[in-house]
Amino acid sequence: LSWEQIVDFAFLADFDLLRDGREDIRDELWAQPAGRVAMDQHFKLLRADEEITRLNLEIPRLVTHMRDEDAFLIYQERRLVREGNPALAHQVGVHRMERGRFNRLHMERLVKLSKEPGF
Repeated sequence: LSWEQIVDFAFLADFDLLRDGREDIRDELWAQPAGRVAMDQHFKLLRADEEITRLNLEIPRLVTHMRDEDAFLIYQERRLVREGNPALAHQVGVHRMERGRFNRLHMERLVKLSKEPGF
């Protein structure tokens, strides 16, 4: 028994209340797994333009946040060294480096995405 089958069974269990109605809807196309997937994809496509518009606003905000966070952490790391707290400065640096790794990966993907039509 796979997780996908369990989810399918759980979805169909929601319709047990409707089984005793005038007609049994469990055999309808939209109640079948493939029909549900097609329906989900259809509704995602209907909202795709809205999602692109929203992402065109959110992506620059994300880029700005990543840039500002890196500058802030560099500033704090240097400030801690100047104030005589090298151990904490080291931990801030470790955190900055770890975040930087993930930020670089995200930036690569965002640059690639920015070259897509509609961006």
